[in-house]
Amino acid sequence: MEKIIFVFLVLISILFSPVKICAKPEANELLFANFDSKKQLTNIGSQFGYWDKDPDDPTQSCIIYFSKEHCHGDSGRSLKIKYDVDSTKTAYNGLWFLLNDLDGSKYRRLVFYVKGDEEEGFTRKFKVELKNDKEKGTYVVQKIKKNWRKISIPLKHFKGITEFDRLKELIIVFDDTTVTKKEGVIYLDDISFR
Repeated sequence: MEKIIFVFLVLISILFSPVKICAKPEANELLFANFDSKKQLTNIGSQFGYWDKDPDDPTQSCIIYFSKEHCHGDSGRSLKIKYDVDSTKTAYNGLWFLLNDLDGSKYRRLVFYVKGDEEEGFTRKFKVELKNDKEKGTYVVQKIKKNWRKISIPLKHFKGITEFDRLKELIIVFDDTTVTKKEGVIYLDDISFR
């Protein structure tokens, strides 16, 4: 009889105990670029670099450096981007990252960290573009500050692109109509797809 009562009590405790719901595992994450190697290669082995609309115009430019002093986290490096679109001509420039047909459909967001250089000055907004063979999607990043800020952009918020399964390029654009300061420095770190 004691055995039956014990089994009964165990069953009752199971039935009336709070139900634990397991959290969904985090989506896949691909740390695409963290700039720690000091090479112009992403973590997937693709190249990146900077570009200018008009390389013959000395009043507009973009150049990059690896910065150990300004990295997101305790160690490593970030990418220091010095841009200038203060020209009498139409001016835009920025960075390009090859994505090597990355299957972006596995991910929901593009995530990175950004901050402005307080001494040099910086824009509070710039454009980010994602390209496939036929489409270009654009998103304007805003509210850049002097401290590191996590930017998390849902891929569906890139206007102009609908297919993410074979991504060709990620582009950062500083243009004279979008930036809030036409000449300055920002830092970029830990770009990932999640």
